[in-house]
Amino acid sequence: MGATHFLTKGLERVKAEMSVHVLAYNFRRLIAILGIEKMLAAIRAYARFLTLQALLEVVSVLVFLKSQMGLRGLERFFIFRPGLCPYNSASSPTF
Repeated sequence: MGATHFLTKGLERVKAEMSVHVLAYNFRRLIAILGIEKMLAAIRAYARFLTLQALLEVVSVLVFLKSQMGLRGLERFFIFRPGLCPYNSASSPTF
């Protein structure tokens, strides 16, 4: 993990390479402090937290839209808007 030279050229690529070095260094410190099992458990708990947080944000946006548009307006917004969803419009581009 020597930082005396970089394998890439260009500022953006060197920044990315340095970020990988820093991430590896931090993981090595974390393993030394917690051990692998506790580190993996902490990462899994954080991933669950992020998933729950994202779900709560989506629900709060939907509740806000429902309060502004009403249930029928919300249904029309998500279901009958052509082009927003490739599954409900024949003219939508396919990816």
